[in-house]
Amino acid sequence: MSRRKTQAAIEFMARKCVGNQLRLLDRVVTSGKDSRSRPLHLTATGERVLEDAIVAWKGAQAKAVGFLGEEGVALLRRTTKKVRARTSAD
Repeated sequence: MSRRKTQAAIEFMARKCVGNQLRLLDRVVTSGKDSRSRPLHLTATGERVLEDAIVAWKGAQAKAVGFLGEEGVALLRRTTKKVRARTSAD
């Protein structure tokens, strides 16, 4: 794999981590079933940061597809899923 494709893959995985954290946060905030959870409200600055992050996320996804192709991205996702499954079992 070329250096450029390797860098794109690393950027893709870093962005994937951000997405995973946002999904986790969404589950915590919207569950409401756990007495420890509290409503979360973003400030105007937080909303802008989140909007910028979404734009960056979509751009990173498009870059990953551009560098790796749809099949390469699908392979990376499957590999990441396998690694997570193996590491969470440890």
